[in-house]
Formats: sequence, structure tokens, C-alpha cells
Amino acid sequence: MAFDAAGMNCIAVGPTKLYIYNTGDTLNSTTVKATTYGFNSTNCPGLAVGDIILCAHATATLFAPIRITAMTATTCTYTGITALA
Repeated sequence: MAFDAAGMNCIAVGPTKLYIYNTGDTLNSTTVKATTYGFNSTNCPGLAVGDIILCAHATATLFAPIRITAMTATTCTYTGITALA
């Protein structure tokens, strides 16, 4: 995942913020947490623990909602929809 700030948009603010992230890259647990390219406080200023990101693939019908459960300047931990089912 080559994080693209232009693909990240905050669509709702409050105690829990809701983001949409549109990407052409395949997202998986390694790339979401990757130090250089992942969702972290360096790449995503304003993103916080508890926030929700709706990840959508730009050209395919792939969709993944995730919730950030821990975050530092270089990495994050998240819960995906499969863990909530």
C-alpha cells in the first residue's frame, strides 16, 4: 500500500471520526500497519484510536471497514469486519 493522502477523506467528525479511503492498492494486515505506508499518526494526522475507516478499492468491488484500536507514529492495530462478526 503506497498511502495516498488524497485518497483519505474525513466524512464525519465527533468523538469517533469516520473516514473513507479510496485506493488502487490491495490492502492487507501488513500494508495497513506498514511503517512507511500504513495508517499511522505520521501519515494520517488527526486519525485517532477508535476512528473508523471505510476502505474501498478504486477499480474493483473490494470494500473493508476497519476500526483503529491502537496507533503510534509508525504503526497501528485495527479490527476488521471479520473480527466483529
